[in-house]
Amino acid sequence: MPFIEVVTPLEKVTLPGSKAEFVSNIQTTDSEKFEEYFKHQFLCFNVDASSAHACWPVFSNGTKPFVAALNPGLHTVEAVLTHPETRQGIEETQTEFRTFFTAGDDNESAAVVAQVEVDEVMYDIPVANGGNAETQGFFFCGSKGITDERCVTMVAQKIESEFLKAWEELEKEDVLEA
Repeated sequence: MPFIEVVTPLEKVTLPGSKAEFVSNIQTTDSEKFEEYFKHQFLCFNVDASSAHACWPVFSNGTKPFVAALNPGLHTVEAVLTHPETRQGIEETQTEFRTFFTAGDDNESAAVVAQVEVDEVMYDIPVANGGNAETQGFFFCGSKGITDERCVTMVAQKIESEFLKAWEELEKEDVLEA
């Protein structure tokens, strides 16, 4: 039975804006047989446990599946392959839910926004509560084509610094209110 892995979005990463692009890998023990049986089948994604799946050809022209107009906040995605004869989802291929966040078009759901300069361009990196600084760094650096591990460390440190500042501000507010 083929095995699907949702590669992106990464677990607990915050995506900027209100859209998400999905990348997945399909692993199988016999690639020739898989291609024979599944050449006209679909890989389907379900966002936020809705009642329907959006499907893309397994062997497509390279267009990545995506969704737009997501509300800011927490989201889930799962994937499943369709059956060669019935075109119904094959339950045994269904992935576990992957959680991710969207920041919104104005970063309204971000707990903090870290700023990072790369090649003299300043980028805002929104991060939601519950996100992971290292994963966010990996996502950001990968999306910019930067493979140097120092990028991930630098971004994670910036994010952690922003969370620390936000926490210190909350502490000040609590002291002033007391």
